[in-house]
Amino acid sequence: EILLSEIFMMNNNIEKISLTEKKRMNAMIKPKSKSDKSMIAWINSFGWHKNLHINNLDNDLSDGIIILKLLSKCKEKCVKWRNVRKKSKIRHKFDKLSNCKMIMEICQNHFDFSLVGMGGNDIVDGHQKFIRTLLWQIQLTYSTRGINLYKHGHEHQTKKKMISEYDIVKWSNQQINKLKEQDIDQELIKKQISSLKDSSLSNSIYLLNLLSSINISWVDYKLIYSVPNRIKSRSGGSNDEYKKKRKNNARYLLTIIRRLGQNIFISADDICRVEQHAILSVITSIMTIATKYEKEISHEANDDDEKEQEPN
Repeated sequence: EILLSEIFMMNNNIEKISLTEKKRMNAMIKPKSKSDKSMIAWINSFGWHKNLHINNLDNDLSDGIIILKLLSKCKEKCVKWRNVRKKSKIRHKFDKLSNCKMIMEICQNHFDFSLVGMGGNDIVDGHQKFIRTLLWQIQLTYSTRGINLYKHGHEHQTKKKMISEYDIVKWSNQQINKLKEQDIDQELIKKQISSLKDSSLSNSIYLLNLLSSINISWVDYKLIYSVPNRIKSRSGGSNDEYKKKRKNNARYLLTIIRRLGQNIFISADDICRVEQHAILSVITSIMTIATKYEKEISHEANDDDEKEQEPN
């Protein structure tokens, strides 16, 4: 059998594949990164028809239909579906390009995305960098669509200003300052963060404090491990002495967020490694929870006022 396989490899009369075919083949067999897996899980979570489920971000989005559906989830009626080439009617590259050009027009007219140098052909050709940049901004917009952090001047405009990392960090630090006034062990209240890559986020305590700043009863501090941040050693490894405890903190954090009604597609390991996409997903979910909670409290207060005003 070994001899036959060697003969086959030496002389099988099979034409060598072209460079384009080789790139496609490598893309198909290339293992997905954890961020890609999270993004694919998020996209498929919308419950599309089985024909629209994706397995690869580079190849399965080339006709633009899934991206158009994601944009319509972010803002209703931004897509004119009568002008979209349906999957069953796409016959060649130009049909795909028509859909992808529409994507770029919608992003320009309805969203505050940063897509410098990107065109519809980049989606058709599966340009990894551009596709992930676009998807990341769509996910951020979808995650923060219910958060009322826009200035009054933007409320009546067609295109709202997208929430930036600066806005998210500022809001988070303000919430932590509120928590310092509560009767909580001050050692568990971490200092302010400077960015979403701050190493102090690796033990999840800052993020759990964010939840506690909204409603202190949501977090049981007896279940939190007070552990140091993840530290990288000079040799390139990491201090894993507290790895399990940091992971348990992250699992507890995700459990609370999901219990409060937020769908979040990241793992505890992503938080422990301070992956930016994971931290952003966590904080935007907490911001959404805070917005909903504030609305519920205000409605309850209004109902109580109305009851008091009712004549006997």
